Amino acid sequence: MLLVGGVLIALLVLGMVWGGRLGIHAWSAYEHAQALREVAGRGINVQSLLPVQRELDGLAEDTRILARGLAPLLGSAAEFRFLGMRAGDLLAYLDAGQQTAALAADFLAIVRATSADPTQPLTAYLLQGMAEQATALSLLGPRAQATQSAILTLDPSALPPDQAAIFASLQPLAHFLEPAMLLSPTLSTLLGYTEPARYLVLVQNNQEARATGGFISSVALATVVDGALEELVFSDSYAVDNLAVAHPAAPPAMQRYLDAPLIFFRDTNWSPHFPISARTAQAVYARDQGIEVDGVISVDLRAVELALQAMGPIAVSVWDAPISAGNALEVMMALWTAPATTDARIESNIGDWWLERKSFMGLLAEGLLAEMQFVEAADLAAPALALHQALSERAIQVWIEDGLAAQHLAQWGWDGGLRAVSGIDYLSIVDSNVGFNKVNAVVERSTAYDVNWSPGGGQGAQATVTVTYTHPIEMPGHLCNRRARYGDTYQEMMRRCYFNYVRIYTPRGSELQSTSGLEDGSQESQPGEASTTVFAGYFVLKPGESHTIQFTYRLPAEIQLDNYRLILQRQSGSAPLPIAWDINGIQGEAVITENWVEKRWSD
Repeated sequence: MLLVGGVLIALLVLGMVWGGRLGIHAWSAYEHAQALREVAGRGINVQSLLPVQRELDGLAEDTRILARGLAPLLGSAAEFRFLGMRAGDLLAYLDAGQQTAALAADFLAIVRATSADPTQPLTAYLLQGMAEQATALSLLGPRAQATQSAILTLDPSALPPDQAAIFASLQPLAHFLEPAMLLSPTLSTLLGYTEPARYLVLVQNNQEARATGGFISSVALATVVDGALEELVFSDSYAVDNLAVAHPAAPPAMQRYLDAPLIFFRDTNWSPHFPISARTAQAVYARDQGIEVDGVISVDLRAVELALQAMGPIAVSVWDAPISAGNALEVMMALWTAPATTDARIESNIGDWWLERKSFMGLLAEGLLAEMQFVEAADLAAPALALHQALSERAIQVWIEDGLAAQHLAQWGWDGGLRAVSGIDYLSIVDSNVGFNKVNAVVERSTAYDVNWSPGGGQGAQATVTVTYTHPIEMPGHLCNRRARYGDTYQEMMRRCYFNYVRIYTPRGSELQSTSGLEDGSQESQPGEASTTVFAGYFVLKPGESHTIQFTYRLPAEIQLDNYRLILQRQSGSAPLPIAWDINGIQGEAVITENWVEKRWSD
């Protein structure tokens, strides 16, 4: 749509100079774009889909002809500028525009070939159409991926100034073009068209680290009907427990370090491979509450921060000032200590205070949902970008029961799964705070990774992982006590000892050689989730101190220097991870902020 303004008019003039035929197509493209804007302004409904499809077809054809006709002129002069645009940039925008319009037109043509009642609401009509045309829609996936890539590689600054700001604000929406197209065959099921879809939303407090991001402090049951959120009910994670039914035995390490003989809902995220933890949460919730769900979503405090950055400050009834990304954690801590929904205070440790201490997330969700109702379509780019960033960082993780949806989520890394690949070196460091406190809000972590092959080759390389943890708060004379207890304030729980059960995930077949910095008898080596081998151990870090642990092991023989690649995966919910590496003498360093990165030995 950006070509509606100055760019299309420029093309019209240029086309008239180059040839009348191009001028006609430039004017036609302008008219098609204007017609689409007018339809969008009136509001799109089922009856307007056919006119929209025709305008999109026309726009796609006109831009295709324009790009083909202008290429000989513009392509021969790389530095040619017309109204501030380089020739190559102009052609790139025309190509992306043509791909987008053609893809949208073909999508509508497929969806409209449906038996759906055209008098029903637009959302229901589209969902039924997508369900009936699942096979045809799946064939659009490769085109959607190519179109998404074309849009995301465009440089907004290449446009004239009045167009650049508009495009820059809309470009983030393209991150979801391929996902929307590939998931479209399953959307009728996922969005509750034929019957309500139910999802668990796990609220993970990453200031108390657990394998998939943080302690499950609360949970929401979300019900979606006909593409709309019908109900979102939050509760304390402890409230899920039904002591009248049997619960599965906890893994040995959970029993030993968390004093948990059985798995209750709050501890279902023991595995760092989110699809496994999500299935566990689904099963325990069904056993305790008698409700089957279609998927599990996790959100942590980083996701809250990103949402508030995108939406801006929001009003919540129990807090006098607007809540923003800058003060959200402060408000959460204050409301935890003294919930606004009750006069009870933390000193009682029972009754109303205990029941209401985690009400903040529900109140915040209500405020965000209320704010979203007033967001115009043109303003969706900021929330879309925040959502994409949260998924990329694993601040949000999504597991869906539907097999096709699960496959695509894993493909994009949005399912929170471990990313180990056969024949490639892999490293993920997973911490679990088993001390019933919030020290991960302050504890810092850095990592060094060294890999060396012996001369002559043929043997697996020796790998050494060194992790240093630092607790920056000085607490002279503090005695470590792992007993579960609350403090006078939320902040007091940050000033305690760090009781950490740490796991190092490596390629399947790695062999542990030695460890240091771990409590005697805590060292473990066993097959891990998702084709890995996991080494584990336990240690305690006092406030004001640093502690270093080390694992040395041999990598599988198939991982050699001449084909060496390394996947580094950051634990969900953890702070950005500083890491330095030395791969057979080749050194480098990075700070990992996203889900995972891949390095080749030459990096």
